[in-house]
Amino acid sequence: MQQFSVHDYYDLGKKLNHLERLIGAADAPLNKRVVVWPMFMARWTLGGLLAEPCALLSGSQRAVQSLIKAIDALVPQDVEQLFAEAEKDEQIEAYHLGSIKNAISNFETVLKNDLPEMSTFAVAKMGLFRTEDLISRSYLGIDLELRAYLPDLAMQDIAEAGKCLAFRVPTASAFHLSRAIETCMNQYYEALTGGPFDLKEAAKNWAIKTKALIDSGADEKITEFLIHQ
Repeated sequence: MQQFSVHDYYDLGKKLNHLERLIGAADAPLNKRVVVWPMFMARWTLGGLLAEPCALLSGSQRAVQSLIKAIDALVPQDVEQLFAEAEKDEQIEAYHLGSIKNAISNFETVLKNDLPEMSTFAVAKMGLFRTEDLISRSYLGIDLELRAYLPDLAMQDIAEAGKCLAFRVPTASAFHLSRAIETCMNQYYEALTGGPFDLKEAAKNWAIKTKALIDSGADEKITEFLIHQ
C-alpha cells in the first residue's frame, strides 16, 4: 500500500495547462527556448506518476507513455544538452507542437474516464488519532523508552494494528495487538527462565502461558493484566 499524493496530479495539471497555453493553436512554429524547459518539467512529472507502485490504470499509463514519447522527440534527456538546445535560436515546427497537444488531449480524456475506476480512497480520522500516524507510525503510542525492549515481531503487529484501526477493521486490529502481547509474553518468559515455553501445541494458549509466567515468578501487575484480558 502506498500513500496517494493528490498534489502530484494537481502539479501535473498546472504543468500541462501551462504547456498547452504556450503551444496555443499550434498553427505556427515556436521558438525552442520558450517551450523546451516546460516540456522537460512536464515529462519529469509524468515519469514520476509511472513509478511503482503506480495508481494509474493501464489506459492512463499508455497515454502517459505516448505523451512522454512525443516530448522525447523534441526534448533531450540530458540536462546540459537541454540547456544547450534552449540557447539555440531554432523553431519547433507546428506539426511537432500539434503532436504534443494531441497527446496531452488524449491523456486528459483517458484519465477522465479512468479516474472513477482508480483504487483511491480517503480515510477519515479515527477518534483523536491522525490517519497518517495510524497507518505509518502507530508505534508512537508506545513510550520511547519501552520500544527498545519490544521484539521486532511485536512492533510489526503493532504497526498492522494501527493500519487496521485506520481502515475501520477493529477485530483485525485487536488480533494484531493480542499477537503483539503474546510475543512479549514469550520474551518475558525466556527472560525469567532462560528458555522458551515448553508446551504442547494444543496447550499453547494465553491462559496456560499466563499460569506458567506466574509459576516462574512474573510480576503480579503483569499477570493480573493478562488474566483480565
